[in-house]
Amino acid sequence: MDNDSENEIAALEREIAELGQDLVRNSAKIRHLMDSEDPKAGVCFPKEIFEAHQEKLRLTYEMDLRRARINRLHFAAQA
Repeated sequence: MDNDSENEIAALEREIAELGQDLVRNSAKIRHLMDSEDPKAGVCFPKEIFEAHQEKLRLTYEMDLRRARINRLHFAAQA
């Protein structure tokens, strides 16, 4: 594997770690919003929860894209 590929893999792994931290924070936000709801008192956060779930999906997708790129770089190095 050449140095450029190794550097790109390292950068992608750092990005995955950062996205993972964002995902943890986002999951905590979702949990907080859901726990804060009180339908009897009229306290609901459907829009905020939906948007947070959408963000969670986006973060997961971004992480998957980077993992796939790392796998392609490993595969190309073996070929």
